[in-house]
Amino acid sequence: MATVQELIGYASGHNAQADTETREYFVNAETNEEAKAAFREFADSLVLADGFSVENVDLNEEKNANGLYFGTISIKRPRVKANIAEGFDELFGENVTKNRKSGTHERRFRVKADAPEAQRIVEEYVAKTSGRLHIDNFSTDDSSGDGWSIVTVSYSNPSTKEMIPWTANIAPIYGDQATFARDDDGKEETTNEFAFELRGFASADTALQRLKAEWDDGDPNVEFTIEENTDGAANLYIGRVRFTNKDDDDEEEDNEDDDEPKQSTTSFEISTTQTKLYRSFRTISSHAVQGQTAPNFGGLIGVTKDGVDGVDIDVATGSFSETYWFPAGRVPSYAILSKMCGKVNAAPFKGFAAGELRFVGASGSYNANDKGVEITFRFVVSENDFVTVEGIGQIPKPGWAYIWYLFQETDDETSNRKIKKLVAAYVEQVYKEANFSVLGIGT
Repeated sequence: MATVQELIGYASGHNAQADTETREYFVNAETNEEAKAAFREFADSLVLADGFSVENVDLNEEKNANGLYFGTISIKRPRVKANIAEGFDELFGENVTKNRKSGTHERRFRVKADAPEAQRIVEEYVAKTSGRLHIDNFSTDDSSGDGWSIVTVSYSNPSTKEMIPWTANIAPIYGDQATFARDDDGKEETTNEFAFELRGFASADTALQRLKAEWDDGDPNVEFTIEENTDGAANLYIGRVRFTNKDDDDEEEDNEDDDEPKQSTTSFEISTTQTKLYRSFRTISSHAVQGQTAPNFGGLIGVTKDGVDGVDIDVATGSFSETYWFPAGRVPSYAILSKMCGKVNAAPFKGFAAGELRFVGASGSYNANDKGVEITFRFVVSENDFVTVEGIGQIPKPGWAYIWYLFQETDDETSNRKIKKLVAAYVEQVYKEANFSVLGIGT
């Protein structure tokens, strides 16, 4: 039977419209068809948070050297520009085109409804908020299967807002055309543009000076451009006035702790792994053939003439990873991460007692010119516990310590035969300890 298991680690992608996370898996199957079917069934069974959707499922068609198929599943979440109402968002990524007579906007919305209802909601919203704008087209896509519909609306911005009055030589083409974007630091910028026809000027410079004089609102950040309209009448120029506003409140808020790493995601997995158990928690019962007495091995399992075989059992194990964004000046060094890898926490960390957590690696990439970097830290968990040994009592065992037992051959008076008897238990430290606070991700 085919089985699917997730590998540790994932890749994240970001653009103006969506965040995408791609996770890796391996599939243990006999044939490619069996692997594909199992992987598709696994992807369809994933439980996703509201607004997330599976974007791509891809499986390599050939087995690797270990006889496994490797594949990836990409999960997408749209980036929200504004939450308009419950189940109604505007997404980032407004497109704008312009010509001499108008500017055309294209905006995208996400609505928790089927296509007809989603389009009705967006139509009503745009009609109430756009006023003079002329709606050109609506398109709706509800094929994602996650209950959300994506509605794209385009509308034109005609020349009805006259920022400069009509004169003999200046006529507005369109006014207050707005575009939205994000700068290199992720801050939202709003750029407003006004366009004018300037007729009868002897040169581009003369037309530009006239436009500046007519606009003159005292703002030193206003940008003026002028270009000759070679397709129009003689001495016809197109002038544009632009100014950009940044979201200063967001910038101030983001800068409050720019020197501190910020956690972005947490992933975890609870599963089982096999371990060898040499003695039981208790012997429920023992039974001997008629005329014989069952020896008391004190809970030892699989006792033979030469030793104790034990039994392989499944025990719970946990692992988790946390991804942090570090500003350039706070990126932990490769040397620190390498020296900490494989060690056990010497002090409480992330809610786990000393001795329960082992740091098993980190991944990320960093360029000297980057403003920061995302690093994913991976940990595995083994709970501190007490082991009860007959004749000894309770023995404290740190999660990542190793316990082994010394057996001795002795005479069992009850059964009148020689048996293996546990005489001592040893708890060994097999991993070095370290203070995980040096990782720079808190305690």
